[in-house]
Amino acid sequence: MPPFEDTTIVLPTPMQGENPPAAAELTPLAPTPQASPPAGTFAGGSGTQADPYIIKTQAQLNNVRHYPSAWYILNNDIHCSDTEAFEPICSASYADYVWDTSKGFQGNFNGNGKRITIPLILPDTRCTGLFGAVGERGLVYDLEVECHYSDIDNQKNSVCGAVAGHNAGGIINCDAFGFVSSGGKYAVVGGVVGNNAGMLEGCWYDGRVFAKGEYAKGGGIAGLNLINGKIQDCVNNGSIMSDYSAGGITSWNEGELLDCINRGNISATNSAGGVADKSHSLITGSSNTGSLDAPETYQISAFNDALTASE
Repeated sequence: MPPFEDTTIVLPTPMQGENPPAAAELTPLAPTPQASPPAGTFAGGSGTQADPYIIKTQAQLNNVRHYPSAWYILNNDIHCSDTEAFEPICSASYADYVWDTSKGFQGNFNGNGKRITIPLILPDTRCTGLFGAVGERGLVYDLEVECHYSDIDNQKNSVCGAVAGHNAGGIINCDAFGFVSSGGKYAVVGGVVGNNAGMLEGCWYDGRVFAKGEYAKGGGIAGLNLINGKIQDCVNNGSIMSDYSAGGITSWNEGELLDCINRGNISATNSAGGVADKSHSLITGSSNTGSLDAPETYQISAFNDALTASE
């Protein structure tokens, strides 16, 4: 594996503005009543919409997990430890084919156009990313994440993405780059998120994604876009590799996918799609200019290509 510095890829566009987008209309839950954080927990603020907690250091970033329903603003770029693995903030559980994100991040995280760099991630976690999981009322926006997640020996069928392992809330105008990989028989790996069951809008990925496992799925923006998921106005410039299924934007699409662009090269041992490999619905306004390398390939998706062939 090349050193972390070798995986750095400069994004082609800057962050898109300083204000939350109109689409980000999710409202976080009111902060859970609790004692005020000890002095130094954050750089300032009271965790409300009018006075968000201010984050300037990795230690303060780590404290977000203890106040998951509050409002935050990132005031500095943060380069996390090169020697100590970063533990994802919050998480989710999965049982009987249902994701429980009640312990996910339910607050409002304003990245303020700053960058968080994570050279090492805690291995063998169920939900891997800066945020393990973003809950239904959580919102993360205007953030850059540079990462090196190398966990191909994970045996927990990890859902893994640079920004979040599992998203059920909103991730808006977030750019990610570096290297994202995980393993397990049913591993799900995406450049921005692993599973998406919420909103992904205006996000970019530029780097490398590798999904290792007998039925592993890899995507440039999300590994899987679930039935309640929506991916809009997103761009992948990264290369995507999977032991089973891969797609430029997502491997499998069960929700909405529109107005997205894939420019990255896609390869898989079973099947690959320029925008999505498999899709249960029509993908609209989206395009692919990347190369495809797999026994079965689809320019947009299996669903879209079949409709085009029948016309």
